[in-house]
Amino acid sequence: MDVGRRLAASAESHPLLVSMYFEVSDATVRERVGSPESREFFATFGPVGARDHSTREYLQSIGVDSYFSGCMTLTLQRDAKVPRHDFVLAVDLSPDQVAELRRRTARPVMELSVAHDPDMTVERRFALAELFLYFYQSASSVVASRLHSVLPSLAVGTPALLVTNGGTYQHHRFRGLEELVHSAAAADFGDALAWFSPDDPVANPEKHLSLRKDLIERCLTFTGQDAVHAPSVSDRLPGLSDPTVLLDLLSDQLSKAHDGHVYRVGQEAHPWTVLGRTARRVVPDRILHAAAAALRRTGWS
Repeated sequence: MDVGRRLAASAESHPLLVSMYFEVSDATVRERVGSPESREFFATFGPVGARDHSTREYLQSIGVDSYFSGCMTLTLQRDAKVPRHDFVLAVDLSPDQVAELRRRTARPVMELSVAHDPDMTVERRFALAELFLYFYQSASSVVASRLHSVLPSLAVGTPALLVTNGGTYQHHRFRGLEELVHSAAAADFGDALAWFSPDDPVANPEKHLSLRKDLIERCLTFTGQDAVHAPSVSDRLPGLSDPTVLLDLLSDQLSKAHDGHVYRVGQEAHPWTVLGRTARRVVPDRILHAAAAALRRTGWS
Protein backbone atom coordinates (compact mmCIF):
# COMPACT_ATOMS: atom_id res chain seq x y z
CA MET A 1 0.00 0.00 0.00
CA ASP A 2 1.34 3.47 -0.82
CA VAL A 3 2.13 5.92 1.96
CA GLY A 4 -0.78 8.23 1.15
CA ARG A 5 -3.44 5.51 1.40
CA ARG A 6 -1.92 4.05 4.55
CA LEU A 7 -1.84 7.39 6.32
CA ALA A 8 -5.31 8.32 5.12
CA ALA A 9 -6.71 4.96 6.22
CA SER A 10 -5.19 5.24 9.68
CA ALA A 11 -6.30 8.77 10.49
CA GLU A 12 -9.73 10.37 10.47
CA SER A 13 -8.41 13.78 11.52
CA HIS A 14 -6.27 16.34 9.74
CA PRO A 15 -2.61 15.31 10.26
CA LEU A 16 0.32 17.56 11.07
CA LEU A 17 3.14 16.39 8.79
CA VAL A 18 6.23 17.37 10.71
CA SER A 19 9.62 15.82 11.56
CA MET A 20 9.03 13.16 8.92
CA TYR A 21 11.83 10.82 7.87
CA PHE A 22 11.94 8.49 4.88
CA GLU A 23 14.76 6.04 4.14
CA VAL A 24 15.41 7.57 0.73
CA SER A 25 18.26 5.16 0.00
CA ASP A 26 15.65 2.36 -0.24
CA ALA A 27 14.11 1.97 -3.70
CA THR A 28 10.87 0.51 -2.29
CA VAL A 29 10.44 3.48 0.02
CA ARG A 30 11.03 5.91 -2.84
CA GLU A 31 8.49 4.07 -4.99
CA ARG A 32 5.77 4.23 -2.33
CA VAL A 33 6.47 7.76 -1.13
CA GLY A 34 6.62 8.97 -4.72
CA SER A 35 3.34 7.35 -5.85
CA PRO A 36 0.62 9.65 -7.22
CA GLU A 37 -1.61 8.87 -4.22
CA SER A 38 1.14 9.76 -1.74
CA ARG A 39 2.01 12.99 -3.54
CA GLU A 40 -1.68 13.93 -3.52
CA PHE A 41 -1.84 13.25 0.22
CA PHE A 42 1.23 15.41 0.88
CA ALA A 43 -0.18 18.18 -1.31
CA THR A 44 -3.46 18.09 0.64
CA PHE A 45 -1.92 18.22 4.11
CA GLY A 46 1.46 19.84 3.41
CA PRO A 47 3.84 21.49 3.51
CA VAL A 48 5.76 18.54 4.88
CA GLY A 49 8.23 19.14 7.73
CA ALA A 50 11.25 16.92 7.02
CA ARG A 51 13.39 15.71 9.92
CA ASP A 52 16.59 15.85 7.83
CA HIS A 53 17.89 17.43 4.63
CA SER A 54 17.95 14.13 2.71
CA THR A 55 14.21 13.64 3.26
CA ARG A 56 13.51 17.29 2.41
CA GLU A 57 15.52 17.15 -0.82
CA TYR A 58 13.84 13.92 -1.93
CA LEU A 59 10.34 15.25 -1.29
CA GLN A 60 11.15 18.45 -3.16
CA SER A 61 12.57 16.40 -6.05
CA ILE A 62 9.17 14.71 -6.55
CA GLY A 63 7.29 17.99 -6.37
CA VAL A 64 6.25 17.90 -2.70
CA ASP A 65 6.38 21.21 -0.80
CA SER A 66 8.78 20.48 2.06
CA TYR A 67 10.92 22.32 4.60
CA PHE A 68 13.54 21.31 7.19
CA SER A 69 11.74 21.04 10.54
CA GLY A 70 14.35 19.15 12.53
CA CYS A 71 13.54 16.33 14.93
CA MET A 72 10.61 16.47 17.34
CA THR A 73 12.96 15.48 20.18
CA LEU A 74 14.24 19.08 20.07
CA THR A 75 11.01 20.10 21.82
CA LEU A 76 11.70 18.04 24.95
CA GLN A 77 11.53 20.11 28.14
CA ARG A 78 14.00 19.88 30.99
CA ASP A 79 12.43 18.41 34.11
CA ALA A 80 13.16 20.66 37.11
CA LYS A 81 12.61 17.68 39.41
CA VAL A 82 15.54 15.72 37.98
CA PRO A 83 18.80 16.67 39.75
CA ARG A 84 22.08 16.88 37.87
CA HIS A 85 24.57 14.20 38.97
CA ASP A 86 28.33 13.89 38.69
CA PHE A 87 28.67 11.22 35.99
CA VAL A 88 29.34 11.14 32.25
CA LEU A 89 26.90 9.03 30.21
CA ALA A 90 28.58 7.06 27.39
CA VAL A 91 26.04 5.71 24.90
CA ASP A 92 27.11 3.02 22.43
CA LEU A 93 30.78 3.91 22.37
CA SER A 94 33.47 1.36 21.53
CA PRO A 95 35.54 -0.12 24.39
CA ASP A 96 38.57 1.91 23.28
CA GLN A 97 36.52 5.11 23.29
CA VAL A 98 35.12 4.39 26.75
CA ALA A 99 38.64 3.69 28.02
CA GLU A 100 39.88 6.97 26.53
CA LEU A 101 36.91 8.83 28.03
CA ARG A 102 37.72 7.41 31.46
CA ARG A 103 41.33 8.55 31.09
CA ARG A 104 40.18 12.09 30.27
CA THR A 105 37.77 12.62 33.17
CA ALA A 106 37.80 12.31 36.93
CA ARG A 107 34.04 11.73 36.86
CA PRO A 108 32.48 8.26 36.86
CA VAL A 109 31.52 7.06 33.37
CA MET A 110 28.24 5.16 33.03
CA GLU A 111 27.86 3.05 29.90
CA LEU A 112 24.51 2.44 28.24
CA SER A 113 23.25 0.94 24.99
CA VAL A 114 20.09 1.74 23.06
CA ALA A 115 20.09 -1.63 21.29
CA HIS A 116 16.87 -3.43 22.10
CA ASP A 117 14.91 -6.56 21.38
CA PRO A 118 12.66 -5.95 18.34
CA ASP A 119 9.95 -7.96 20.13
CA MET A 120 9.92 -5.69 23.20
CA THR A 121 6.38 -4.63 24.08
CA VAL A 122 5.23 -1.06 23.57
CA GLU A 123 4.82 -0.63 27.34
CA ARG A 124 8.42 -1.68 27.99
CA ARG A 125 9.68 0.54 25.18
CA PHE A 126 7.99 3.56 26.73
CA ALA A 127 9.31 2.67 30.20
CA LEU A 128 12.82 2.33 28.80
CA ALA A 129 12.48 5.66 26.99
CA GLU A 130 11.45 7.32 30.26
CA LEU A 131 14.54 5.93 31.97
CA PHE A 132 16.79 7.11 29.14
CA LEU A 133 15.28 10.60 29.44
CA TYR A 134 16.06 10.54 33.14
CA PHE A 135 19.70 9.63 32.46
CA TYR A 136 20.11 12.24 29.69
CA GLN A 137 18.93 14.93 32.09
CA SER A 138 20.79 13.79 35.19
CA ALA A 139 24.20 13.28 33.54
CA SER A 140 26.84 16.01 33.73
CA SER A 141 27.47 15.38 30.03
CA VAL A 142 26.61 12.84 27.33
CA VAL A 143 29.07 11.35 24.83
CA ALA A 144 27.25 9.17 22.31
CA SER A 145 27.36 7.67 18.85
CA ARG A 146 23.56 7.88 18.63
CA LEU A 147 21.86 10.99 17.29
CA HIS A 148 18.74 10.15 19.29
CA SER A 149 20.77 10.28 22.47
CA VAL A 150 22.49 13.55 21.60
CA LEU A 151 19.42 15.48 20.37
CA PRO A 152 17.35 14.89 23.55
CA SER A 153 20.41 15.84 25.60
CA LEU A 154 20.70 19.02 23.55
CA ALA A 155 17.00 19.80 24.11
CA VAL A 156 17.21 19.42 27.91
CA GLY A 157 20.45 21.39 28.20
CA THR A 158 22.94 18.60 28.94
CA PRO A 159 26.31 19.19 27.24
CA ALA A 160 26.63 16.54 24.54
CA LEU A 161 29.18 15.25 22.04
CA LEU A 162 28.17 13.18 19.00
CA VAL A 163 30.80 10.66 17.89
CA THR A 164 30.27 9.66 14.27
CA ASN A 165 31.29 6.02 14.56
CA GLY A 166 31.09 3.97 11.37
CA GLY A 167 28.67 1.37 12.71
CA THR A 168 26.01 3.76 13.99
CA TYR A 169 26.51 6.74 11.67
CA GLN A 170 24.78 7.16 8.31
CA HIS A 171 25.39 10.57 6.81
CA HIS A 172 22.09 10.82 4.92
CA ARG A 173 20.10 10.25 8.12
CA PHE A 174 22.04 12.92 10.06
CA ARG A 175 22.16 15.68 7.42
CA GLY A 176 21.17 18.99 8.96
CA LEU A 177 20.93 17.49 12.45
CA GLU A 178 24.61 16.83 13.11
CA GLU A 179 25.22 20.54 12.48
CA LEU A 180 23.17 21.35 15.58
CA VAL A 181 25.49 19.57 18.03
CA HIS A 182 29.15 19.26 18.88
CA SER A 183 30.46 16.32 16.86
CA ALA A 184 33.67 14.49 16.05
CA ALA A 185 34.72 11.63 13.81
CA ALA A 186 35.84 8.46 15.55
CA ALA A 187 39.42 9.07 14.37
CA ASP A 188 39.40 12.46 16.11
CA PHE A 189 37.88 11.23 19.38
CA GLY A 190 40.91 11.98 21.56
CA ASP A 191 41.28 15.50 20.21
CA ALA A 192 37.53 16.09 20.65
CA LEU A 193 37.69 15.15 24.33
CA ALA A 194 40.43 17.74 24.78
CA TRP A 195 38.21 20.63 23.67
CA PHE A 196 34.89 19.15 24.84
CA SER A 197 36.41 18.57 28.30
CA PRO A 198 34.09 16.12 30.16
CA ASP A 199 35.22 17.53 33.53
CA ASP A 200 34.10 21.01 32.47
CA PRO A 201 32.14 20.47 29.24
CA VAL A 202 31.64 23.27 26.75
CA ALA A 203 28.11 24.57 26.34
CA ASN A 204 25.96 23.19 23.54
CA PRO A 205 25.59 25.21 20.32
CA GLU A 206 22.37 27.21 20.02
CA LYS A 207 21.62 26.53 16.35
CA HIS A 208 18.70 24.31 17.33
CA LEU A 209 16.79 27.02 19.20
CA SER A 210 15.02 28.46 16.15
CA LEU A 211 13.96 24.97 15.04
CA ARG A 212 12.78 24.16 18.55
CA LYS A 213 10.77 27.37 18.75
CA ASP A 214 9.13 26.75 15.38
CA LEU A 215 8.28 23.13 16.24
CA ILE A 216 6.74 24.10 19.57
CA GLU A 217 4.69 26.88 17.98
CA ARG A 218 3.45 24.62 15.17
CA CYS A 219 2.45 21.88 17.61
CA LEU A 220 0.84 24.36 20.01
CA THR A 221 -1.20 25.91 17.21
CA PHE A 222 -2.19 22.50 15.86
CA THR A 223 -3.01 20.72 19.14
CA GLY A 224 -3.74 23.56 21.55
CA GLN A 225 -1.48 21.83 24.09
CA ASP A 226 1.59 23.55 25.49
CA ALA A 227 4.56 21.20 25.93
CA VAL A 228 5.72 23.26 28.93
CA HIS A 229 2.86 21.73 30.90
CA ALA A 230 3.69 18.13 30.01
CA PRO A 231 3.85 15.74 33.01
CA SER A 232 7.24 15.50 34.70
CA VAL A 233 9.36 12.50 33.72
CA SER A 234 10.01 11.91 37.40
CA ASP A 235 6.23 11.77 37.91
CA ARG A 236 5.74 9.35 35.04
CA LEU A 237 8.45 6.91 36.10
CA PRO A 238 6.66 5.90 39.32
CA GLY A 239 3.58 5.12 37.22
CA LEU A 240 4.72 1.49 37.04
CA SER A 241 3.00 -0.65 39.63
CA ASP A 242 6.31 -2.03 40.88
CA PRO A 243 9.60 -0.06 40.74
CA THR A 244 11.55 -3.30 40.40
CA VAL A 245 9.99 -3.67 36.95
CA LEU A 246 11.91 -0.64 35.72
CA LEU A 247 15.16 -1.87 37.21
CA ASP A 248 14.53 -5.27 35.64
CA LEU A 249 13.95 -3.53 32.32
CA LEU A 250 17.36 -1.86 32.51
CA SER A 251 19.04 -5.12 33.43
CA ASP A 252 17.32 -6.80 30.48
CA GLN A 253 18.47 -3.98 28.20
CA LEU A 254 22.10 -4.60 29.13
CA SER A 255 21.81 -8.36 28.78
CA LYS A 256 20.33 -8.00 25.28
CA ALA A 257 23.37 -5.99 24.16
CA HIS A 258 25.64 -8.43 26.02
CA ASP A 259 24.15 -11.36 24.10
CA GLY A 260 24.88 -9.66 20.79
CA HIS A 261 21.28 -9.34 19.61
CA VAL A 262 20.81 -8.10 16.07
CA TYR A 263 19.78 -4.48 15.56
CA ARG A 264 18.13 -3.67 12.22
CA VAL A 265 19.03 -0.62 10.16
CA GLY A 266 17.05 -0.13 6.96
CA GLN A 267 16.77 -3.46 5.17
CA GLU A 268 20.02 -4.97 6.45
CA ALA A 269 20.78 -6.77 9.70
CA HIS A 270 24.02 -5.90 11.47
CA PRO A 271 25.37 -7.83 14.49
CA TRP A 272 26.40 -5.09 16.89
CA THR A 273 29.54 -6.69 18.26
CA VAL A 274 30.73 -3.31 19.51
CA LEU A 275 27.60 -3.01 21.64
CA GLY A 276 28.14 -6.48 23.01
CA ARG A 277 31.74 -5.73 23.95
CA THR A 278 30.71 -2.43 25.52
CA ALA A 279 27.94 -4.06 27.56
CA ARG A 280 30.34 -6.70 28.85
CA ARG A 281 32.39 -3.92 30.42
CA VAL A 282 29.40 -2.84 32.47
CA VAL A 283 28.64 -4.40 35.83
CA PRO A 284 24.82 -4.59 35.76
CA ASP A 285 24.50 -4.31 39.55
CA ARG A 286 26.45 -1.06 39.49
CA ILE A 287 24.05 0.40 36.92
CA LEU A 288 21.00 -0.92 38.72
CA HIS A 289 22.15 0.48 42.05
CA ALA A 290 22.82 3.86 40.42
CA ALA A 291 19.37 3.79 38.82
CA ALA A 292 17.73 2.83 42.09
CA ALA A 293 19.54 5.62 43.93
CA ALA A 294 18.58 8.16 41.26
CA LEU A 295 14.95 7.08 41.33
CA ARG A 296 14.86 7.26 45.13
CA ARG A 297 16.01 10.88 44.86
CA THR A 298 12.88 11.61 42.81
CA GLY A 299 10.73 10.42 45.72
CA TRP A 300 10.19 6.90 44.43
CA SER A 301 10.31 4.69 47.53
